[in-house]
Amino acid sequence: ADYSGVPDPTGTDGNISLDPLFCSSGTGHFNLTEESPCAAANSGGCGLIGALTSGCGTSPVPDEEVATPAAFMVEQNYPNPFNPKTTIRFDLPKAGRTRVAIFDIAGHHVKTLVDEDLPAQTHQVVWTGKDDHNRSVAAGIYFYMVSSGNNRSVGRMAFVK
Repeated sequence: ADYSGVPDPTGTDGNISLDPLFCSSGTGHFNLTEESPCAAANSGGCGLIGALTSGCGTSPVPDEEVATPAAFMVEQNYPNPFNPKTTIRFDLPKAGRTRVAIFDIAGHHVKTLVDEDLPAQTHQVVWTGKDDHNRSVAAGIYFYMVSSGNNRSVGRMAFVK
C-alpha cells in the first residue's frame, strides 16, 4: 500500500487487525470511540480511516466539548428482551423539546420517560418496566417513541418476567 510518505500505521500492509472500537456498531452507529486505532489522532498520520466521524457524542470528562450528532437517530433498546430494565439511546442533532414515551401493544400510553428540552448530543434513558403510576407492567410487547421537532422514531421491545 502507498501511504505517500507516511509509514504504514497498521503494520499489516494497510489492513487494520485491531477492533475499530465503534461507538455502537450493532445498531448502525459507526462513529469511532476516541480510543479507536482508526481515529485520526491514533492512525499514524493517515487521518480518519473508514468511519463516519470520531466521537460518540458523550464525554465522561466534565465541561469537555462533545461531538454533535449529524442526524436524528434512535437505537434499538438494549437489552431486548429485558427484565428488569432496558436502555434507549438516541442522537439529537439539534436542541429541542424531546419526548420519550412507552406504549403497550394496543397503543395505550404506559409511561413518559422524557418530556423536556434537551441539548444536541447523544442521550440515553432507562425504563424499568413501570407505568406512570409506578406500577409494574405485565410481560409483553411494548413500543417506545422518541420524538424531537419534526423527527419521530418508534422501536419495539419485549418485557419478560
